[in-house]
Amino acid sequence: VNLVYVGRFSQEKGIDLAIKAMVLLRKENVRLYLIGYGPMELWISEMIESHDLQRNVFLLGKRNQASQLLTNFDAVLIPSRFEGMPFIVLE
Repeated sequence: VNLVYVGRFSQEKGIDLAIKAMVLLRKENVRLYLIGYGPMELWISEMIESHDLQRNVFLLGKRNQASQLLTNFDAVLIPSRFEGMPFIVLE
């Protein structure tokens, strides 16, 4: 299963929750692709490494017109702690 997150790497987006879930799913052939950038990028990279998730979680960086890539994934993950209406839902 190929999941994708698209957005800013910041606390309210809940990326840490997604990575913690990936610890439980790593043996289930689930992969998470993170598209975006932000203040938590280094922390996310370190979290992936410390949980040995390099084969399951991939940082793809900033991508122009990322919404066009969505058809390559099985589902879009929106782990936000709080948000009104994430742009990725509209896209």
